[in-house]
Amino acid sequence: MKHNTTILGYDSFNDFANTNFGISSIKLNIFLSIFGGLTSFITSYIYNDAAAVYFLVFLLFMDFVTGVCRAAILNRFSSARMPRIALTSILYLGLLAISWNLSKYAPIYDFLPGAIYAVFVGTLFKSLIENLKDIGLLPKGIYNAIMKVIKKKEKED
Repeated sequence: MKHNTTILGYDSFNDFANTNFGISSIKLNIFLSIFGGLTSFITSYIYNDAAAVYFLVFLLFMDFVTGVCRAAILNRFSSARMPRIALTSILYLGLLAISWNLSKYAPIYDFLPGAIYAVFVGTLFKSLIENLKDIGLLPKGIYNAIMKVIKKKEKED
């Protein structure tokens, strides 16, 4: 009688990755090495929290996708606007990197990276909410409640 020595029906993690995702262990190692190197670069030169930078890039990407969907639905799609995502990403990450490096060398600028990050995330969040409303994925009542809170906070500041 043969004993079942597999885990969840797979002989190894490599078998699992190759069967479900078509990824060999070499490709997985290359991807993880690039991801690790990118994370190290981010924490050394752009910002001290790689997760925050990845979240910012995720928001940029989601804003881009929902913006394209919104433009297509409203018949305002133009391929001439597509390169703006690259410019916006470079500017956001560049300004974040400059502010973070300024704060490392001059204590007077300690507030700057957090303030810039908050402005970028707030701007992207508001844009994402507007896009989701125009696409029809966010009910108008929820949109109005969120915008009311945002406007209230803007008046307080």
